[in-house]
Amino acid sequence: MRRFLQRKRQERSPTVPDLMMKLAILPGCLLAFTVLAAPGDSLSVLGDNVNVRTGPSLKHPVVLKLHKGHTVVEFQRNDEWVKIGEEKTGEELGWIHSSMTGRGTAEGSASYSPVIENSTQVAADRKFRKFMTSFAELNAGIKSENGLEFFTKAEDLGSGIIQITATDAWINTTEDNKTDALHVLFNLWAEAAGTGSSIAIHIIDEQGTQHMSMYR
Repeated sequence: MRRFLQRKRQERSPTVPDLMMKLAILPGCLLAFTVLAAPGDSLSVLGDNVNVRTGPSLKHPVVLKLHKGHTVVEFQRNDEWVKIGEEKTGEELGWIHSSMTGRGTAEGSASYSPVIENSTQVAADRKFRKFMTSFAELNAGIKSENGLEFFTKAEDLGSGIIQITATDAWINTTEDNKTDALHVLFNLWAEAAGTGSSIAIHIIDEQGTQHMSMYR
């Protein structure tokens, strides 16, 4: 475990496409109606505040919510999940369950927009999505290495602060492992946030008690 965390500490963060390709092999876990569409097709969001996730299952964190009628483009399918992006810019957004999409552009969809509309908030959300993709890959790597899950979720508290909820497995591991994991998380957030801004990582337990923090 220590060697894995130290290796992650030293290496650059994996690229988003590399991580999404790894995540794409995970199976979906819901059975629902599948919209008959193909990569490059336009899809419309069918519900309000629909979750967009980092990977194709409910186990992956939510990184964005979309309004009903928002038009997106399909990139890829994995069972009942669809990898989507912005229709106008081609920016990847994440994964949405196919039951929450309809084929084609909804009437009046131009009046809809992502839930996060402020331009500053959009930029912050994009950074957080990038971090969450790397966070999911890190969690998967730790679990593959020793069969344990160190972290359950990450929350964007705003102002560059990310709060990570740790499991008992992280709390009960060695101090070296905890410190290495904190450094890896911080490096992933620094990579996503870019230079020139203040950032912080706080690790709490499931009761909300703070255990470790790191700042820039």
